[in-house]
Amino acid sequence: MHQKTLGLALGLLLPLGIVAPGFSQATPPPSAATASPLPASLSAALPAFVPPDAEFQKDAQWLQTYTAGLVNTNRATYQDGRTVFYCDAEKHYGLMFTRDFGYFVEFAGDLMSPKETSGYLEFLLAGQRADGCIPDRITVAGKPIYSPGPPQAPMADHALDNASFLVSAVCRYVERTGDLDFLRRHESALRRGLDQINRAENGLVYNRPENPQCVYGYTDTVRKTGHLLMDSALYYEACSQMAGLCRKAGIGEPDEYLRRAELIKKNIGRLWDRDSGAFYAADGLCRQYDVWGTAFMIDRNLATKEQEQKALHFLVSNYDCYAQKGQIRHLLAYSSWQSTFNYRQEGVYQNGGYWATPLGWLVPAIARRDPALAQRILRECLADFRARGIHEWINGGITVLPDFFNSAISVYSLLPKAKPPLKPSP
Repeated sequence: MHQKTLGLALGLLLPLGIVAPGFSQATPPPSAATASPLPASLSAALPAFVPPDAEFQKDAQWLQTYTAGLVNTNRATYQDGRTVFYCDAEKHYGLMFTRDFGYFVEFAGDLMSPKETSGYLEFLLAGQRADGCIPDRITVAGKPIYSPGPPQAPMADHALDNASFLVSAVCRYVERTGDLDFLRRHESALRRGLDQINRAENGLVYNRPENPQCVYGYTDTVRKTGHLLMDSALYYEACSQMAGLCRKAGIGEPDEYLRRAELIKKNIGRLWDRDSGAFYAADGLCRQYDVWGTAFMIDRNLATKEQEQKALHFLVSNYDCYAQKGQIRHLLAYSSWQSTFNYRQEGVYQNGGYWATPLGWLVPAIARRDPALAQRILRECLADFRARGIHEWINGGITVLPDFFNSAISVYSLLPKAKPPLKPSP
């Protein structure tokens, strides 16, 4: 994802532990056995991963209100009058990255108006490079940045996930609003963005070992090479969405989008380890079990039935090896990425920090096998949010970057909306 100067030792990070303003100390929510339950008619309508007790519903209501408040905190007016958004309340990372806005549209699109959504999508599209490359982000000054890392020291030429994230965000906006004209105006640019991403003949996104680019944004410091799991799955999703919407709008080449998606689904199993049940992050450098990616494969129905069952066994049986207070490492505990662009000590940032970002797909995936565990994850995460604040990542007593928006919206997306959230600005 993004860069942060954190120091090499975990001890150096302790001063960064901050409790976000507006949070009160609280004990973890009581179990369903000790809290007043919701009426049976309401409990039956909840997803299996949502605890049915009234105490949890209070926590859910709190997060809905808090998340809507973060939207307002992170919203700003750009120099041309459009609405733009920041990644976090401290504005540490500047304006929202392409992948983060993609998650915003997916997880909390109801907190933006259609005008705000389409305006930011066009803001990102305006930064497309002549070769089709979609920007990683655009600065407050309006400068497109194509690679993760500081502008003066990029880690690569570009990242391999931005086009997929932007395409999916556009498709979700169109599906939500019915604005097919938006897709008609921008389909050719989106197609050029997808065409620019390097893929192997088998359809999977491929990172050349001799000139590696940055990969999936929440591991963009990691030098994964060969066939890539998360980037391929994101590309599959983008092409699947485009196939249906282009056919509906009567534009583009829906059959070609469908062909690309089906090719990925056919061949992504090469990244699966039958013995463990987990999927590898890549098959070159960093051929390591990818917790986030394994859950994503299940949630997006990209795994076969056999793969899904064995992958679920891996996730459930190893939960305590990758989770802390309901937040999730990329790898199993006590392991580090094999190769990185920028070194981080084990346990730090993308090399072992615990994140809430993947809960939006990991919790529903786990609920297919173990609904009680899925409920435990939500309880533990919300308890930590209320006690210490919503952070980019945590590890032990370390909490980094309070009011991190993507952590909030990932969990927000899982919660029943008992009543409408705060009304977004027009």
